[in-house]
Amino acid sequence: MFQRLVIRNPRLFLHKSGVCNFSVASRKHFERRLLKYSCQQVYDIVANVNSYYQFVPWCKESKVISNDNNNPNKLKAELVVGFGMFNERYTSDIIMVDKESIKATSIEASVLEYLISEWKFSPASDPKSCWVTFQINFKFKSEIYNHVSDMFLTEVVSNMVIAFEDRCKKVYNNK
Repeated sequence: MFQRLVIRNPRLFLHKSGVCNFSVASRKHFERRLLKYSCQQVYDIVANVNSYYQFVPWCKESKVISNDNNNPNKLKAELVVGFGMFNERYTSDIIMVDKESIKATSIEASVLEYLISEWKFSPASDPKSCWVTFQINFKFKSEIYNHVSDMFLTEVVSNMVIAFEDRCKKVYNNK
């Protein structure tokens, strides 16, 4: 069972000529699924950034590059995502709240103005299940990339969520 909501926020610009031009400011995607794994199990899969390259679509590299010694729930990670010959390396600050949420905010990226992804984990009525909410908000530096992303946003994000669900199946159903 899942719910999906895609939001595109238009921003209005007024030119000297008085003609209005709509430009898309950001892309947002929201998805909620009921998974047959505990909040802790799903949280552990999402928190294991070093393994993303093994199962997340289009992720070619993933590694934690630093931990905050004062706060073990804060870390910095570097990912490389790619489509064919196009690759983007970016760095994110990640804040984790055990069994509740994981939020990643890009801080260094060449083609992205920003990228914020957030996972939330809520207990379901069955203690062996949990509700997983995934939200992503991003904007490319290029308006062309922003418009092109409309063609594949829903599919890409849906495939990502499915990849995490499949990873749960692989890790927990083989025990």
